[in-house]
Amino acid sequence: MVINLFKYLFYFGKTAKSAFPESDLKKIEEAIANSEINHRAEICFACETKLGFWDYLKSVNSRERALQVFSDMKVWDTIENNGLLIYILLAERKVEIILDRKIIEQTSQEEWLRITKDMEKGLAKKDYLKSVVFALEEASLVLEKCFPVRMDNPNELEDLVKVFD
Repeated sequence: MVINLFKYLFYFGKTAKSAFPESDLKKIEEAIANSEINHRAEICFACETKLGFWDYLKSVNSRERALQVFSDMKVWDTIENNGLLIYILLAERKVEIILDRKIIEQTSQEEWLRITKDMEKGLAKKDYLKSVVFALEEASLVLEKCFPVRMDNPNELEDLVKVFD
């Protein structure tokens, strides 16, 4: 635990802001907007350098933190309960895809695990933007089947992209 805490406190890898500069965040926002033209689901993206000190001491894992971010960003707040969050914890090279109830009901966990694993491989190669855009494209294909676009397709959530350092 002490060695892990030391490694965590003195993490010198990429920060979320350096992995995703402002220009890349704009591209992610555009990719989200382009994706949402093809389905009724709502997608958000968040990246964090590492957990906060107290979260680390409380043994919060990447999944628990992603659920907290999902809630804080109100990704759940859609009429059809079809919000999706792609969350990256850079220090641990972990990707979590958090799904709202209706997406869980209408898709298989294997589809999302595949997308997550592909993203983690891309992050390991430091292909940050490419990994996220690819995941958004893959997610869009899944969501198009479950939530095909209709004439009335409001953008319920701002195409949220958050970076926490």
